[in-house]
Amino acid sequence: MSISTQKPILFYDNDCRFCRIVVGYWKHITGEHVEYRPCQTSVPQDSVRLEMPSGKHYTGAEAVFRTFAIAGTRRYWLWL
Repeated sequence: MSISTQKPILFYDNDCRFCRIVVGYWKHITGEHVEYRPCQTSVPQDSVRLEMPSGKHYTGAEAVFRTFAIAGTRRYWLWL
């Protein structure tokens, strides 16, 4: 799935209370650098998915660490 946008988009499971809480915190950290959207499928998503403007995508922990690196914060997590 390729999304046409200027910013990376992080998709998450909006049915999961934990995910909604964590995404609220991530929004605070990343500011306007990343767009957040709930997953639009009826099938539960097993991890977050980061869609880059180039069409590349990342899932799970790598998606989270890349999200922070894009925002210029906590870049060392991606390096680790």
